Amino acid sequence: ALPSSGPAAVTFLAVLRRADFRSLWVAQMASQLADKFLVYTLLIVIFALTGRSSTQSLVLLAYTLPSILLSAPAGVYADRHDKRTLMLSTNAARAFLVVLMPVCLITPGLNDQPWPLIVITLLFSSVGQVFAPAEAASIPFLVNRDQIMIATSLFMTTVVGTLVAGVPLATVTIKVTGTRVPFLVAAALFVVSTVMV
Repeated sequence: ALPSSGPAAVTFLAVLRRADFRSLWVAQMASQLADKFLVYTLLIVIFALTGRSSTQSLVLLAYTLPSILLSAPAGVYADRHDKRTLMLSTNAARAFLVVLMPVCLITPGLNDQPWPLIVITLLFSSVGQVFAPAEAASIPFLVNRDQIMIATSLFMTTVVGTLVAGVPLATVTIKVTGTRVPFLVAAALFVVSTVMV
């Protein structure tokens, strides 16, 4: 990374002028938006399948449990391996897993069962635990030392922004296209994230 030129260079705009950082930021934005699309759509689909909120709780448990159990080991693993390779492989794996969900919904014998979606959600979340630490560890290589705090805060703001934007966008997509297309939108966003990495 090129050095900043004085305090004036420590701004959001200066950080976003760095092409490599900007690519990683767009990758993060796409993957976070895909993640929110997926979770919201899953909750709608699972409730439509079962009519029980307890099954929705199982989806949320499958989504959050890997972050409790795997985040520390995933951070250690990410620290010892190539960050770009990890981000590429985890995004590709998540895109594949997301595509499996609508496939399950049209496969006879699976299309009326919630458990395949819950198992895929567990796998999806487990794979995703490696992406965040690899991404965070990449930031210091893409910006100058005095820009790290601004770059990190931009990433955190994006997490909140995609949470706020993701649910309304998923709601509109479901309303217009039904419950299958949002899975494909999420998979496409993971492909965008992979390309940007």
